[in-house]
This record gives sequence, C-alpha cells and structure tokens, in this order.
Amino acid sequence: MVNRSMRIVAASVLSLALAGCGTVGSSLGAPHHPAPLAAGPSQWTAFDYNQQHNAVFNTPNKLLNKGVSWQFREFEGLPSLSSPPIDESLLGPTGAAIATNHQFGDPVGASVVDGVVYADTNTHYVYALNALNGHVLWDNTTVNANMSNPLIADGEVLIGIGDAGFQYGQLPVYKAGKPVIRGYSFSGVEAFSQKTGKPLWTFPTLGEVMPTPVVYHNAIYFATGGGHVYALNVKTGQELWKTTIHSFNNMDSLNWWTNPQNGQTEILTGGTDPGYLYAISANTGKILWQFAPNNLSANGLGEATPAVSPRLGLVFDEGVVNRTSTQEDQSIFALNAATGQLVWQDILGPGKPTPPFKGSAALMEHDGIVYNLSPVTHDELAIDAKTGKILWQTPLPKVSHGAGTYVDGYLIVPNGPYLSVLDAHTGQLLRNVKIGGSFGVVDPVVVGGTVFVTNGWGYVIAVPLSHLIP
Repeated sequence: MVNRSMRIVAASVLSLALAGCGTVGSSLGAPHHPAPLAAGPSQWTAFDYNQQHNAVFNTPNKLLNKGVSWQFREFEGLPSLSSPPIDESLLGPTGAAIATNHQFGDPVGASVVDGVVYADTNTHYVYALNALNGHVLWDNTTVNANMSNPLIADGEVLIGIGDAGFQYGQLPVYKAGKPVIRGYSFSGVEAFSQKTGKPLWTFPTLGEVMPTPVVYHNAIYFATGGGHVYALNVKTGQELWKTTIHSFNNMDSLNWWTNPQNGQTEILTGGTDPGYLYAISANTGKILWQFAPNNLSANGLGEATPAVSPRLGLVFDEGVVNRTSTQEDQSIFALNAATGQLVWQDILGPGKPTPPFKGSAALMEHDGIVYNLSPVTHDELAIDAKTGKILWQTPLPKVSHGAGTYVDGYLIVPNGPYLSVLDAHTGQLLRNVKIGGSFGVVDPVVVGGTVFVTNGWGYVIAVPLSHLIP
C-alpha cells in the first residue's frame, strides 16, 4: 500500500507538472474552491440514485439547465481520452481496456448531490467537484481501489473499498471446493465528511467491497468478497448485523425493496460461487429467499446490479447461462420481490464467451420498461416489465455494462468510447457521440441540461444534453 504522505507528494508533483489541466489538487482533504449553488438531489443512497437506476433531475440552476462542458482528469488518469489503453500491443484491445480501467480508471458512475459531483477511482482517490466547472472542492485518498458510486447521506460520503484481484493462496482453496475470498489488499467501507472530505470512520472487511452499498434509514448495507453481507450504523460505522451467504460479490451493487403488505424491507445482493440473488431482511440479516436461473455460469449473479420496480413489486436481474467453450447465452428475468418466484425469463444469444466477470450489466426500469445492454449479444434491449416481451433490440458499436439513462423519450447509453442516443420507444439508434476512453458500469447522471459521466481512462466528464439529443 502506498502511504498517505507519499500520495500527497505524488499529487503535488503531478499538479505542478500539469497545472491548469484539471488534475488533482495538492492539498488532500482540504477544500479548494467555494461550493456551488444547490442543484440535484440532497442525498444519494444507492447505485444510480434510486431503485430503478435512472438518475435524472430538474434544477433551478440556469447554467446546468443550459448545459455545462468540462473534463476533470483524476490522479494517474491517462494523458487524454484519445490515448490508447495501456499495453494494447501486449494484451489486445479488450484486455488492455479492462486492465486500464481496473488500474487507472473510474469504473462506476458519479453521484451528484447539491451541485457537487462525487467520484472515486481505482487509483485510491475520492473527489468532490463543483458541478458547474469541475473544480476540486476537496479530495482525499482511500486505502485501496474504489469501484462504486459514492453514497452521500447524513453529511457523510461513504465509499466501498476493495480491488478485483485474488490472492494466490485462494487457488488451492478453490480447487478444494471451499469458499474463496476476492480482494488482494485492504478492503472495507470508509466514511468522509461531505463538507470537508475529512475521514470520519473506517470499517475493515475480509474481502473487497467493490459493489455500491445501500443506505436505508440509519444503516448502510454492503456485501463483500469474503462471502458476507453487513449492516452498519451509518453515523458511527458500528456493526448491526453480519450474515454469511458464502457467495463472494463482484460488481453487483445492492438494491432494496419494502413489502407494502407487512412493511418488511429486504436488501438485494447477488453472489458468485455459489451464484444466487439473495433477499435479506434489513432488520435482522435473515435470508428471506434466494434464486438462480438454470445452467448459470460460474460467474453466477455477482456481476449484474438488479433493478427494482416498487410499483410492480418486481426485481429484475440477469446472468450468463448455457456457457460452453465457444458460446454462451444471457438470461434476463423478473422475480416476485416478496417471494423470489420467477415471473418471466428471456434467453438472449448465442454470443461469444465474454471475459470472466464481464458477461453482465446493470439493469434499469422506467415506466414499466426494463432496459439492458447485453455484453453477450452486444444489443441494447427494451423489455416489457410485466410480461418479459422484448419490445425492441438494437445492436450497438461497442459494449459496456450500464443500461443507459432515460431522458424525455431518449435513451443515453455509454458503450465503448461512445455515448449512444436511441429513441427509447422504437430503439432507433440516432447518433453515436465519441467521448473517448472506455466506459465501465456507468449510467449517465442528468441534471437539467447537463450529463455527467465517469470514464475508465480516469476522467469525470460533463456534457451538455443538447450535444447528445438531436
């Protein structure tokens, strides 16, 4: 682990060398610029803000309504968004893009609260940026990589910490058929002051906390690469309960659903080895139900982030099935949120085998339609949430792992280096706007007339909505 003082020196040198280029400031943890006017929601408590995963907000701010444009290069981000991925000649385009994202990038989207853009990176940084211009309000370091939406609640910024690696010693554990632990180095949850970035508390775990946790009422819930799900007091970091599920989690961010019949809230999380989607009581940590489709691949359900329709009482998820050495399919399904019973299932494919832990994507539900970008078929899909009927299916030039964001009848989908714009009703591809770099598990955040995204090359980007929607 690189210690904090070494990072401060490195950040200072980089800032002097690249002054004026939007790199990290030199005074970690200290405010750099005045905070902007309030815009966007007042808190951010789950992946992509809400249960449906569609983060679109109105704002009274005239500049954000008109649309602002800026790029912020994070610490150790590549020189530009047009730079090739690291070691492309050695690893190939796909492998190099994945490695670059994991080592230098910002693999999951930003959070926007009260006019501040929050982002965290695989280079062990967390940032608070002025949404109007990308200027640093504060920044600080974490003990390991960060692959989740920052959560903002009760005056705190909460970050899941952990890397995607496996220690060599896990190989004989896996061969022996015992539960393995994912996460090579330090892992856990860290809390920072929303106002200043000052560290508040840390909760260490055995196994990574890559997926975005959930804050519900006074608790934060998260899953680990060590096969556990936790509930902590959000203000103190004190453990409330710990449940063993044996499955290790990957990038499957948590979600939640409250049963209107009995008021019981369940926390939803996926897992690998064994591969299940779990519903866990928010109050007690008791496993309420678990589900896996037939012929699920070894990756299980620990990758895709489930979406929830509170109105329909349905949970939507997906995973790779029927995998062979030459092809695989993708199962997209809906479950009764109260019972875990299968409501419908679509099998998409066949497609070429995807890289390990890269065969799934987050889902999004809007107004009774489920949207998904399939890494197996390379298509964006719209599916009737009640019946599972595929309404349209559109091939895209590249593949990432976010479903997209619905805005005024349009769908904005990050894929590869592009932001693709589709007609949300017909699926017609209207345009591909090249941003550069590569997008990970990213769905755009829209505030007024401004779109905010993060990039696997190590950038936070603001784009006027008018540049995307025809």
